[in-house]
Amino acid sequence: MTIPENLNQDSLINDMKNCLQTTGMSVYKHGELVVENYNKILNILTEDIEDNNFRLPNNLKLLLPFLLDSDIIKTYQLFHDAGKPYCLVVDEKGKRHFPDHAIISKMVWEKIYGKDDISELIGMDMDIHLIKNDGIPEFASRPQWATLVLTGLAEIHANSEMFGGINSISFKIKYKQIIKRYNAILKYLDTQTK
Repeated sequence: MTIPENLNQDSLINDMKNCLQTTGMSVYKHGELVVENYNKILNILTEDIEDNNFRLPNNLKLLLPFLLDSDIIKTYQLFHDAGKPYCLVVDEKGKRHFPDHAIISKMVWEKIYGKDDISELIGMDMDIHLIKNDGIPEFASRPQWATLVLTGLAEIHANSEMFGGINSISFKIKYKQIIKRYNAILKYLDTQTK
């Protein structure tokens, strides 16, 4: 991993645009798609709109009061994979891997902007995808929990075409994992208010 010494916002954006997340999609474009899908999900929830391109649980509106500031969320989502250009590894079969990309993305953001709310979110980005049951209480105690859940859903919807759409087995597995964790968080929070 090599983070350029003279890294700035312009060079970071350029590096993100020149690094493929997957065939035909740059890391930067993926960030834009996450922002776009997040906003569509938010619109569905706040305007009671139906959209067959999204798979969402009926109880998702419960997290709306817990979301962070929209400008912080948008910037975090756009740059959540900022470290990927600097940790890319291509295996012998040509498959792209980004080991420890959340940690490296946080380091990249902090190199330019210092520690802030956005760097904290970037560093936590993979948590909703990876936490286990014993990690639910700690995750649910974070002020970022709702933003991370909704962003996780936006991320898998942004990637759904890679998986074969929202009816593909791969999408359903990722969706089921996030919803299982979301429901465990709600259950835990409910026990804390009684």
